[in-house]
Amino acid sequence: MGTDPVDEDIRRHAERAHRNERLARRRQALTTEIDEAEARLAGLEDEREAARSDVARLEGTSFAAFLATLTGGKEEKLARERLAAEAAGRQAESARSRLEWLRADLDALTAELDELASAPADLAAALDRKERLLRESGDPRVMAELVPLTDDLAGAGAELRETEEALAEGRRSLEALEAVTAALGRARGASTFDLISQNTVAGFIKHGELGKADEAAWRAQRALDAFARELADLGITANPRLPDVEAPFAEVFFNHMAIDARRHRRVMETRKAVDSVVEWTRGMMEELRGRHETLRRRHGELQDRRHRLLSPGG
Repeated sequence: MGTDPVDEDIRRHAERAHRNERLARRRQALTTEIDEAEARLAGLEDEREAARSDVARLEGTSFAAFLATLTGGKEEKLARERLAAEAAGRQAESARSRLEWLRADLDALTAELDELASAPADLAAALDRKERLLRESGDPRVMAELVPLTDDLAGAGAELRETEEALAEGRRSLEALEAVTAALGRARGASTFDLISQNTVAGFIKHGELGKADEAAWRAQRALDAFARELADLGITANPRLPDVEAPFAEVFFNHMAIDARRHRRVMETRKAVDSVVEWTRGMMEELRGRHETLRRRHGELQDRRHRLLSPGG
């Protein structure tokens, strides 16, 4: 039996209508993300300006600079403030980059939504045409079954694809998170040795690995953001957030037991927080795999029903 052009129109317009609904949900979630990213950037820029002011006061002839000279350790304090300003600046630039690609995603999404604006009306018109043809055929059984079946099939197919896309983003998130945990693991090892031995080389290794962890964390957060948007398409609200890796360690390296102990504790706390995000991501992936299997079976059953209904003698 040949393919019915009207049925193909219904299938095509139904898929477009489902994608239109999906992208509308994604746009809402993305708009919220952008609002949060704008607020975060504003806060980081304030922190950077405050840190720069602290550096200027210590470098100049202010009372703070004079007091630091009297109490000793001015160079150490100045080095700390310079590193804090540099760290705040890097975080602000990273936040600005994230905000830029979020806005670019929103622009692309809005453009596609504009193209799909007529999809609901197109689907309604195609269904009307099919209903008229079925009424003219005089077979109320086919009319009663085929129209809702076609829509169910399109909906199941769209949700199946959305779940597959979410699974793909989840896998990318886990891969990115592995890079973060690996760098933090190496930093933890160096931090432990540094704490025990007060070894200068171990200290520099530790800070190098924390820098790598910071870069990996931004990449992982971007992957998690994309994963959250895919989950929103499925009606799952989530906002997985990684802790700041670099900010808690914005201290120049000094061999001081109390400072090293504090840094070591922060490494451990950050690793624990990242591990929690990894555990959540794995749990969500397991849930998605179960949903995917259920949808795959349902989609197959609907395809079989449609084939039987459209076949001669069905």
